[in-house]
Amino acid sequence: MPKAWQPKTWLVFIYKVSSDPARKRVFVWRRLTQLGALYLQQAVCLFPHTRGMKAELEDLAERVRELEGEATLLRAASMDAAWEKDILNRFNADCDTLYVKIREETTKLVNEIKREEDRQHFTLGELDELEEWLRGLRRRFEKVKQRDFFKAQGAAQAQEALTAAEERVEIFTARVEQVNRGQ
Repeated sequence: MPKAWQPKTWLVFIYKVSSDPARKRVFVWRRLTQLGALYLQQAVCLFPHTRGMKAELEDLAERVRELEGEATLLRAASMDAAWEKDILNRFNADCDTLYVKIREETTKLVNEIKREEDRQHFTLGELDELEEWLRGLRRRFEKVKQRDFFKAQGAAQAQEALTAAEERVEIFTARVEQVNRGQ
């Protein structure tokens, strides 16, 4: 017998912050984005209900009040399976979009490595730049994974692209070491 649908529990964060100065609103928007907010409408965000998320949102609500704004945190449950499926798809689509951007940036990194190899430009400075680029991509990937609550499909492809880029950087590193030892 199929398992009966069990509604998920959500946290709804509703806020109001003065647009003057804009930095207040931007601060709240950035923090909500970092936490993985799904905007249902302007200033109304949805999150999966976890202890950690509840604590984060309670802290943000306090910060909003310190900014002379208003914040309300509510707990809600899915009313039906179709709505919940749509919400899960929206969360995953948001993450998949970010994973695609990481893959695109990873492709640019690999293409840059190829250009430097073709130019025989095996310098420590170039290696530093490529390693920093790769570290930035790893950081972005980890941030997306933190907000990938429902295991979006794009995670595996982004991880594969990062692994391939890491291997290319390792090969480039070995070549830089070889060239610089010979000098």
